[in-house]
Amino acid sequence: MLTESASHSTNAYHMAQQVLSSGGPLVWVILIVMMLSWLLLLERWLYFKQYGRANFDFLLCQWRRVAFLKPRQIAAIRQNTLNQFAVVHRRRLHWVGLFIALCPMLGMLGTVTGMIHVFDVLGEFGTGNPRLMANGIAMATVPSLCGMIAAVSSLFARSRLLRRIDRQLMKLDEQLVYQQTATMNCE
Repeated sequence: MLTESASHSTNAYHMAQQVLSSGGPLVWVILIVMMLSWLLLLERWLYFKQYGRANFDFLLCQWRRVAFLKPRQIAAIRQNTLNQFAVVHRRRLHWVGLFIALCPMLGMLGTVTGMIHVFDVLGEFGTGNPRLMANGIAMATVPSLCGMIAAVSSLFARSRLLRRIDRQLMKLDEQLVYQQTATMNCE
């Protein structure tokens, strides 16, 4: 059983190594961009998990202090509180969006580079060397595949995180409105 799992991990390692080598240097760039994206997502996820509730409670506590202001001031402060929560929790997620857009573009650049390589082989050797053409075709398709995988995986994780932040933002808004109406009813 242990040797089977070691064999599978060795096969996966060799397959990943083959993909990285056959795709050309742009696959490494895509891999680095994907890692940066995932590091930013992980940082935001951990921040949200660790400080999300504390920030929520802190903003509610601050909100209780403005209960006796004029309604126009209260509306502005409520909007400011919601914006503050959104800005703090969405920080650096715009970089992830940039990386998501960049990965397929890098993959397409790899496709163009690989096709140029195929045309060079065709020009030099004609159709007589299928192995060199296959290398060029791999160099053309692998970066596109890697770019799409990187973009889709980061897009999925980013959208899940943004949904959680938006749910917390809606809860905060509900709590602010509830506390505002409760305070107005007490007067």
